[in-house]
Amino acid sequence: MRKFLCILIVLFVGTSTLVFAETKKIIKENNEYGGKTLLITSSKGDDLYRVGIAKAMSYSDSKGTVVKTESFYNKYSARKGGIAKSISYSDSNGKVEKTESFYTAEFARKSGRAKTIGYLDSNGKILKVEDFYTDKFAGKGGVAKAIGYLDSNGKVVKTEKYGKDGSLLK
Repeated sequence: MRKFLCILIVLFVGTSTLVFAETKKIIKENNEYGGKTLLITSSKGDDLYRVGIAKAMSYSDSKGTVVKTESFYNKYSARKGGIAKSISYSDSNGKVEKTESFYTAEFARKSGRAKTIGYLDSNGKILKVEDFYTDKFAGKGGVAKAIGYLDSNGKVVKTEKYGKDGSLLK
């Protein structure tokens, strides 16, 4: 009986690990960066799913360094945080230089923001943030794009706003 219980426990743990492990699949052997593109799909119970990501795609260069990562958020996370998709771009050493966040239609409708781009320095601190607004928001407030420049402490030191035609607003 004890041996039977041990076998059941081992089988349960083994199958639950398979069920809750994200799947990884190479979808392109030679991508635009000279390396592989990997698709990672998560499901409920995975660590990746718990942090809100339904699937991710990582793009490596010819040296195997991940230079771009696209993350697609699960419905719960997207509803809660308002972000449907994000993309991070890294240098040849794997340090993130730029991030893009694409907002859900619901979040964009409420906030007016459709997309945000963040630019980081070599220490991972945000230097500049660009917010892109929906046409509806730009039509009401006149602002289609706003840029915030940050100091080394993360404080906004300068802001620029642009109209739909790209002209700098005062």
